[in-house]
Amino acid sequence: MKDESSQLCTKWAEQLIKRWMDQQFQISVESLRNKGWSALPLPDLLNPMEAEWISEALSDKGLTIILGVRFDYMGNPLLDKVENHRDIILNYIGMNSHLYVLLTDPDESFLLYKEQGNQFCLICGDTSFLARSYRCSYDTAKIMFIDYWADNDLRTKEERLFLTNVWDKYAIFKPI
Repeated sequence: MKDESSQLCTKWAEQLIKRWMDQQFQISVESLRNKGWSALPLPDLLNPMEAEWISEALSDKGLTIILGVRFDYMGNPLLDKVENHRDIILNYIGMNSHLYVLLTDPDESFLLYKEQGNQFCLICGDTSFLARSYRCSYDTAKIMFIDYWADNDLRTKEERLFLTNVWDKYAIFKPI
């Protein structure tokens, strides 16, 4: 029975990845459009303030447990239950810093994506969820991502281009 349950969890995680990931192993613009969602790129890994805001937004949805899917490029995904708490979300992302991570709930009412290279995270959901989970304006979010992260003098030209392209890819889903 446990093997059957494990197989169902793996199958669900595989389907989640198929629904949401594009060929670049980023969140699919088409999937966002189909869902009618917005997306907001965040620099680096989550910081405690961002994790707290996200946790509070999830609590507003009544979510005490969320689902974590962690996987390597083209690897088999693992599904975990993750308690909705700032420190536990931070720990989950940190412990899986070498992997791709998707956090969601069984209804897929939101999506948090962390890319394997730890250069950015992406919050996805309806505009009210994004406004609650990242409490600043779109303009300020852009300043934080582009001016303070992508245009950092320590970055190579290629890294700057990659991060600017990430912002531009999801800018059409202006959330706030």
